[in-house]
Amino acid sequence: MTSEKATTGSTRRNWSAIVGENKVDMVTSLAILTIVIVLIFDYTNGFQDASNIVATVTASRALTPIQAVILVAVFEFLGPLLGGTAVANTIGGFIDVSQLPKVPSLSIILASVIGAIA
Repeated sequence: MTSEKATTGSTRRNWSAIVGENKVDMVTSLAILTIVIVLIFDYTNGFQDASNIVATVTASRALTPIQAVILVAVFEFLGPLLGGTAVANTIGGFIDVSQLPKVPSLSIILASVIGAIA
């Protein structure tokens, strides 16, 4: 019986170590997935914004398509640098996930970005 208790005790210690490692792996995996989805959102959002701007000035014949694309490319890049991130900071202040545990906070962020893409 002594050997069974020792085996059970060591199994419990090993199991808790495995669960602890998987928990860290799950948080890391969820963080990486969230970052990838955010990058996809940035790409799709910029893609839609640029096409709307190019279509507007091209349809009104104010600029040629090449001039419009060059102008949009320059100002889409310079916009956050010169204009700042005041709007993003305001929107980001609506929901505070800093007090939540890691997995629920990452899940909330991931779900909101997937909703924005959809």
